[in-house]
Amino acid sequence: GRSGELGTMLKVVRNMLLCHESMYNAIKETNKDASVSIAKNTILYHPKSYFDLISIVTAAISDVYYNEMPIRVLKQQGTIDYLGINTYIRMKVAKFGSFMGFINPPDEQSDMGWDLESQVLYQTVKQYNSYLPELDIIITEHGVADGNMPDVRRKRFVKESLIGLAVAINDERVPVRGYLHWSLVDNFEWSSGFAPHFGLYHINLPNDQKRTITEGGELYRDIIDMHQIPL
Repeated sequence: GRSGELGTMLKVVRNMLLCHESMYNAIKETNKDASVSIAKNTILYHPKSYFDLISIVTAAISDVYYNEMPIRVLKQQGTIDYLGINTYIRMKVAKFGSFMGFINPPDEQSDMGWDLESQVLYQTVKQYNSYLPELDIIITEHGVADGNMPDVRRKRFVKESLIGLAVAINDERVPVRGYLHWSLVDNFEWSSGFAPHFGLYHINLPNDQKRTITEGGELYRDIIDMHQIPL
């Protein structure tokens, strides 16, 4: 991929927002009652050190440009009916233009090398609710890549993440109306191919493609069946 081209990135974001505006209007012309939004990828930016002023300022700027600005533009356009959020990770900012993930032991990283901080889901819905508190939120993607069997990391991450989401909904009245887990089965993950296992069902690739439910999948099934998170 290309990096370090801020001007190009802003042009791309502008064009994407204009395309969304055109599609929003086209959908509304066909069905004025349709509920239309985007699936906004989110990243929580934290400074590398709270004693480093440059890191603090840069994290704040990154957060505004990546998270808040597109939502504000959609609101100004009048082309967003709810907040669709894809949330997975946090990043910490080392210096201007340089972003570094949290360096954790392997049991605290997903197979993508992403930080397994379960509070990211809670913090993200709180943050985006502060942008547009009048809009409902749907979690359009959230999950973890864990190819181990048993999938201890997935099971722990899903449980702790959903506990945080329940606190946001029940105790803090954040209007979350839906949650879509990524994903039901293992998928082709772009440049990573079939290597990461995001599925609640493990697929035996490239062999017989047998589907096997993971312990994380069993937990998620039980949460749905019981309408509560087991302690």
